[in-house]
Amino acid sequence: MEAVSFPGLVMPRLLSFREKQYPQLETDLPKIKTTLEQIKSAKKADIAQPRNAYDRKNFDVWRNKTTETSGADPRNPMGPGMPILPKGGYGRGNGPQPTDKEIIPDYCLGRVIDVTIEAGKTYQYRLRVKMANPNYKLTSNVASDRYAEMPTLSSDWYDVPSRVVVPPSTVYYAVDQRLLDIKRDDADKRQAVLQVHRWLDQLVSFPDKKDKWAVGEWVVAERVQVRRGEYVGRVVKVDVPVWKYTREEFVLAGEKPTTTPTGAPARNTGYPVDFADPLHETVLVDFESSGDVSYTRASDDKDKRGTTFRDQAAEEVLLYTGDGKLIALDGAVDAGDKERKQRLEDYRTRIKDVKEKKKPSDGTPMKDSPFPKT
Repeated sequence: MEAVSFPGLVMPRLLSFREKQYPQLETDLPKIKTTLEQIKSAKKADIAQPRNAYDRKNFDVWRNKTTETSGADPRNPMGPGMPILPKGGYGRGNGPQPTDKEIIPDYCLGRVIDVTIEAGKTYQYRLRVKMANPNYKLTSNVASDRYAEMPTLSSDWYDVPSRVVVPPSTVYYAVDQRLLDIKRDDADKRQAVLQVHRWLDQLVSFPDKKDKWAVGEWVVAERVQVRRGEYVGRVVKVDVPVWKYTREEFVLAGEKPTTTPTGAPARNTGYPVDFADPLHETVLVDFESSGDVSYTRASDDKDKRGTTFRDQAAEEVLLYTGDGKLIALDGAVDAGDKERKQRLEDYRTRIKDVKEKKKPSDGTPMKDSPFPKT
């Protein structure tokens, strides 16, 4: 992507602890793909780069005397000491032209990052291009003086056609994971069994709430039992990976010693996490448990009994959210939900990797460390 990425157009992604946490959307853009193929087949050595006015190599400290004595230089709207614009600016007119060995891409990448988004909301964006006016104060080179009046030029607003939907930070599923994993239904029929996924920005120490650890991952409460009329969100102990600076590796929050006093392997019981929706508390209104159901179909012959059929029914759940919405969950649909299954698999794999990771004997930081030793 370096061939179509230029300063001022592409905001860098925020640093992450692990690789491949960002989707590679750029490779799916048709015009970018076509431009990269054209560049590859052009047989030219370099990509024409815009001149960087802030490059220290172009800085001339002695030019201050000229601008201070003669006033503002119309060719230098950036200020004293900055590189003087060539006649005609940096455009394709009288400005510097690409050499025979350089190629100008037809399309280039633009990327902006919004760090103010909130979970559960939908956003629509609009963009416009703002650039330095190459003819600013150069009235002798323009057809009309008004073309040289504005220091910057702005395009019309462009409304991005697609909307960005930010998923809720807490997602509920009518799924009994134990039933799916080991095919054993031992749930209390007076309680609904749910699976709750939560995006955890940070982990707060429990119960004092004095300390906080950055997380930035999905955590899963695989099996939560709720009665009618109860809040679905509650504190559940789950495994949460956190970065331990003193060991320069990820560990599980609240990690216990690896062995018990008797020498037997210790079992980490997880760390308390509040799975309540931070925006809207959710209540279980009603549910129908999964299990065997039977019904009889009447016979056309009044002297004969009808036929009895048996079937396996999935759990059905009705939730009421704090913002006044009713949510109906279907266990059959949720059990096959690809996003739920993938998120659960990723979470289990992540926890397994953290548990099995060993610190290198030479004391070097783990490959996940964003703070390598120098």
